[in-house]
Parts: sequence; C-alpha cells; structure tokens
Amino acid sequence: MKKIIGILLFSLLSVNSFAQQVDPTVVLPPSPVIPAMTTVTPNELASAASDTSNRVFIDQAGVNPNINITQTGQNNNIGISAITPFVYRGDNQTFVGIQTGNNNSLTGGIYGDAVGVNTTIQQIGNSNSIDFNCGAGTNANCDRSIFNWNFTGNSNTLYYNGGGANQNSAINTNGNNNTLNMNVYAPNASQNLQITGDYNNFNVTQTNGGANGHSLSINLIGTNNTFTTSQTGTVDNVINIKSISNNGTFTVKQSN
Repeated sequence: MKKIIGILLFSLLSVNSFAQQVDPTVVLPPSPVIPAMTTVTPNELASAASDTSNRVFIDQAGVNPNINITQTGQNNNIGISAITPFVYRGDNQTFVGIQTGNNNSLTGGIYGDAVGVNTTIQQIGNSNSIDFNCGAGTNANCDRSIFNWNFTGNSNTLYYNGGGANQNSAINTNGNNNTLNMNVYAPNASQNLQITGDYNNFNVTQTNGGANGHSLSINLIGTNNTFTTSQTGTVDNVINIKSISNNGTFTVKQSN
C-alpha cells in the first residue's frame, strides 16, 4: 500500500514539474496602424483661399545669381526685419521681385561690388511697402547697378538707400497718396521718375557727385503732389522736371 502511494506522489510531482517547464502561449501585440501621410499642410487650404501671409527669407552669397520671386495675395513678405531680411551678396546679380495684392512688404538689400546688380521690383496693389538697400550707407559696393521700380496702387511707400558709383534708377508709379524716399550716396547717380497720380510725396537726395555729377529727370501728371529734391556734388548736377499738375509743391536744392 505504501509503495502504491509513493508511486502516485512521484507521478503527481513529475506532472507538476513538467507543467511548470512549459512556456505559456505567446500573445503577439496587434500590428501598428501606420497613419496616412499628410499631403496637405493644416493651413494650406485656408491660405490658398485667402492668399495671406506668405514669407520668403533668403541669405545668399556668390557671383552670377539669377533670382526671381513672385508673390500673389495679401500680407506677404520678402524678408521681415533688419534681423531676418533677404540679403544677396556678390557680383553680377539679377533679381526680380513681383508682389501683387495689398499690405505686402519687401525688406532687405543687395550688395555687389565692381560689376553691380540688375534689379526689377514691381508691386501692384495698395498699402505695400519697400525698405531696400544697395550697399550700406556710403559703402561703395553697389557700383554700376541698375534698378527698375514699378508701382501701381495707392498708399504705397518706398525707402531706398544706395551706395556705389554710377547707379541708374527708373521709377514708374501710378496711383494716389504714395510716398517715395530715395537717398543715394554715390557719384554719377541717375534717376528717372515717371509719376501719375494725386497727393503723392516724393523726396530724392543725391550726394557725393563725381566727375559728371548727378542727374534727375521727373515727368509728373497729377494734382497736389509734393516733390523735394537735393543734389550736391562737384560739378554738372542736372534736374529736369516736366509737370502737368495743379496745386503741387516743388522744392529744389543744388550745391557744389
């Protein structure tokens, strides 16, 4: 009887020991669900509908760049401040910037050297602004540069500072209540202004005349426009004004 009980106990212990050695059934976790790739940014549809708040920031250095930027809509920016503007450095640069819409702005500058830059900037709309430099102050690193400015609309502003010899600008503006301020610190600068509109305010200052002095040509059609110009230099400063307008104010200063 004791022998039978011993065999049963041994059998039970053997079964229990075997049961402890068997691994439990492995339960795999469910396969992860991979989210669909986002093909449209969260604000893309809203921005496309209202054409607002597009920004471009560029800091470029090198020779022979050809850069074209076009923005359409409201509240767009090329550059945003003196800290994060658009800046191009190098010779023989070509830049075209076109903004269409209202409340757009362009802030920054181009810095060339012996070869200069060729710049075309166009703004079409109202309450747009430009704060632009070619060279820095009296720094003569914007020599032989060509600028084409074209503005259509009302209440727009242009602030331009240029340093470098033989700069040539052509400005065509059509609209009312626009403000233009140009300061050129360079010999042999030439400005050609075609202005159509009323209640505009224009200030052009050209200093540091060279062997051929400065030249300024103005063709004005409109009413109640205010124009102030000052040219100082060595010799041969020339101002040519053609005006078809009423109630305008012209202040002209030339000195050697």
